[in-house]
Amino acid sequence: MAMQTVRRAIAPVAAVLAIAIGGVVGSIAPATAATAKTVSGGLSGHGALSNDPSCTAVGVYSLAGKYHSDTLGHGTYQLRMCENVPGSESTGTLEMVTSNGSLVHAVIDGSLQVGPSIPTQPQTLQVPVTIVGGTQRFTGATGSLNVLVPFPSCTRPCKFQGNGAFGGGVAMLTPTSVTATLTGQGNFTGCSGETSSFSTGTYTSNRLAGGTYTLTLCGLPGPLTGGDLSFQTTAGEKIHASYRPSAGAFVVDSGTQRFTGIGGRLTVSVTRTPVCDPGGPCLGFTETGTVTGFVVEPLAQ
Repeated sequence: MAMQTVRRAIAPVAAVLAIAIGGVVGSIAPATAATAKTVSGGLSGHGALSNDPSCTAVGVYSLAGKYHSDTLGHGTYQLRMCENVPGSESTGTLEMVTSNGSLVHAVIDGSLQVGPSIPTQPQTLQVPVTIVGGTQRFTGATGSLNVLVPFPSCTRPCKFQGNGAFGGGVAMLTPTSVTATLTGQGNFTGCSGETSSFSTGTYTSNRLAGGTYTLTLCGLPGPLTGGDLSFQTTAGEKIHASYRPSAGAFVVDSGTQRFTGIGGRLTVSVTRTPVCDPGGPCLGFTETGTVTGFVVEPLAQ
């Protein structure tokens, strides 16, 4: 009975982790050069003008909603700035999250201007934005945008809604395809009250050298709610990825030494065989697996 229980827990794992990321992997050429692209798009959302002691200028301007773009995909955004009068410097941030979980991070670091009217918004503010990075395919991205946002006529504090537009340019580093094979062993353990597994072993890879790995999966038998994948090369270099349900994959979020600043997205598929004590319970397993996906490295290797 114990072996049957473990087999039932193990069997769905490969299906759960064989998460496809479309045709991206096969079409990526191994290169790290930046490619400049023009950007244009539109946005809509709800905003607020508020007072905040940390903002010593006019006050806080915030706006959030949905965006669409020819280069940056489509998804949601959040803009927040310490607003100053037009012609004076304002500071803040803009974050855009695509439908597959890629993040574009930008800062507001210049003077606001009264913007032109657009078909869906008669009064706008022109906000200068500098792109300073992101995650997954936007790792290491740089560029600048002029963002037109609603120019509300209400008296602070107040709420408003409206539309906007943006345009500019972005330089994106070219992703590199990654494959790896895993051979290891592990056991089932608890993960914040959920059934989970922890495994460790050795790996070989076309891009991430070779060494040891650890893999944690939360929410078995699925759908997964979280997890971690870590590699350590024989030279001691480390790469870490976190499972993001919104991306349906492991998002590479950190590295050390020559992998400092690395980003990317990885898919993992594992096959597991129970390890049982003679006449006793099956508490562990051996595993073999594959990793596919891409990484973006800010510096060419």
